[in-house]
Amino acid sequence: MINFIFISVIINLTFCLFFKKISLRINIFDVPNDNRKIHKKKVAAIGGFLYLINLILFLSYLIIFDDFLDKYKINFLNGLKKYFSFFFISSLIFIVGVIDDKVNLSALKKLIIFISLIIFSLIDRNIIISFLNFEFLNFKILLNEMGIFFSIISIFYFMNALNMYDGINIQTPLYLFLLFVFLIFKEQNFVIFLIIPSIFFLFLNFKGKCFLGNSGTYFLGYLISIILIKLNQANSNLLTTEEILILISIPSIELFRLFFERIIKKKNPLSADTNHIHHFLMKDFNNLTTSLITNGLIFIPLVISQFTNHKIIIFILQFCLYFLLIYKLKKNKVKKNYL
Repeated sequence: MINFIFISVIINLTFCLFFKKISLRINIFDVPNDNRKIHKKKVAAIGGFLYLINLILFLSYLIIFDDFLDKYKINFLNGLKKYFSFFFISSLIFIVGVIDDKVNLSALKKLIIFISLIIFSLIDRNIIISFLNFEFLNFKILLNEMGIFFSIISIFYFMNALNMYDGINIQTPLYLFLLFVFLIFKEQNFVIFLIIPSIFFLFLNFKGKCFLGNSGTYFLGYLISIILIKLNQANSNLLTTEEILILISIPSIELFRLFFERIIKKKNPLSADTNHIHHFLMKDFNNLTTSLITNGLIFIPLVISQFTNHKIIIFILQFCLYFLLIYKLKKNKVKKNYL
């Protein structure tokens, strides 16, 4: 494990030290060509490459040291079908994201491609959500034939939720870092291959030098989805359904709210706007404070939930707090516009 950490740190440090040359070589930039963009100059959207490099390193490490799987409790990666899903499909999703960053694929094309790739990934049956086990119910809700459909929709939904959550500097890399820290708290030490690049990317993003890009958000959205599903389905007491709901809450609820509001206003639900929670908060706060507030809405309830068996109540309160905050922010926006 120590040698893996050392190699990973060296690779990530090299990426940061030669970041300017690497970004010019890859040549994928987010250009502020409309009023939605908060940044004023073009920024390299290659943060996803940092995570892909670490995924490749992780795969190489597993092949060389095959006892790593048993030692660090990731038996769900044993077998060629599981490797296919975890490494090959996630890499294809990354490539599609890169193409999207380059040529801006239509929403319909991305829908067809991503759904197709997710369906192919279900060759690994461990990705299928076969049951939901809520602590407060004390029994499993079996999904039976609906499990495959529910799994496809859940993975695709979170991929888009994370993509939409990635709107300002610090917010998403901080979310990723804290999410992986939580998984390490749950003794899933294998996510070290994701937490190390999160630290380096957080630094680059904080400095305004690098964005995740669509390649990074879709790629990580897929990886996080299958990790959470596999851990929950393998041991629902280790990672409960309620904990997952709290963990993915704000990005997921935000996506649902924005889609619903756009449909009500007879707009394209996939159109971009400035009605995200971070846009409202940015009226009064800087990037750092805004990111602390949005991520605080996720991880403070998550920490509290570790001290109670009534985690569903924490999630409901979190849900209500989000919409109360949105209501207050919108009300303040109306007042400011009026004045």
